[in-house]
Amino acid sequence: MDCKDLLRIDDATYRRILAEIHSRSSCGTHSGKRMAERFGLAVEKPFIAVFNYMKRANREAFVVRPFDVSASGMGFLHGRMEYTSTPVLVLARDLEGIMHKIEGKVAHTRLVAGRIHAVGITISQSINPLQFAQDSTTSHRDRLQSSWQMKWTDLLQISTEEVDEIIADIHLGDDPRRKCRRKDIDRVEFREGAVLIVTHPDEPDRRHRYRVIPMNLSETGFGFLHGMFLHPGTPCDMMLMTLSGSLEVIRGKVVRCEHVRGKVHQVGLQFTRTIDLTSFIASGSSSHDAAA
Repeated sequence: MDCKDLLRIDDATYRRILAEIHSRSSCGTHSGKRMAERFGLAVEKPFIAVFNYMKRANREAFVVRPFDVSASGMGFLHGRMEYTSTPVLVLARDLEGIMHKIEGKVAHTRLVAGRIHAVGITISQSINPLQFAQDSTTSHRDRLQSSWQMKWTDLLQISTEEVDEIIADIHLGDDPRRKCRRKDIDRVEFREGAVLIVTHPDEPDRRHRYRVIPMNLSETGFGFLHGMFLHPGTPCDMMLMTLSGSLEVIRGKVVRCEHVRGKVHQVGLQFTRTIDLTSFIASGSSSHDAAA
């Protein structure tokens, strides 16, 4: 498939346009909450955007230059206008050089200058923006670590000893009949400190970030302890650290939430896609039929 470059701009022009876009954004063009979740993006190597990628006859690939990214969207410079809701697949390399295929739809296009347009897309599957965002003042690992510390609420606030006691009580009290009704899926005990979840990730007015206590993990789900009730069907994004130290955002929905004691609830999350357990859990970890 041919890839066209309708932009035809050099690096100096690219960075000048980025500076103008970021300057306008910082002057109140966007809401403070949304800006806090977007990261300026400047890359040496362009991204590739494939529009109408699901229909071979209409598929077109173009060189684009990104200017910002968030968990649910991306903005890039393009050499022509694109219609709202046009499906797009962005091929983007992260800071580690790993190629990602990011699916989404065009949300808006505006003229910047001449043939140059700023295109904003909404992303179908949430991503970790810190995998792509450039920042000259901090290292990539520092940015990853900081994402674990940004305005996350811990509603549990219980000690490690209390966690061990609660999980032991849950295992003792599991109903064998319920276990028999579950799908025959091995869930691995997963007790790696705290995990971050985002409820209602696509709804800014309802979005909340929480630290939760993990219990177990499988290819299709996650069981954890949380300090409040979550309604079944609640969409959630889960930020999970791989064994190599990178963060991966995994989307799912609540399928079960049961009161344990006090403010402690046991929550089961079902993923929208399967994951590779070997990316998150070292071989030889113990297996346990799970909460989710």
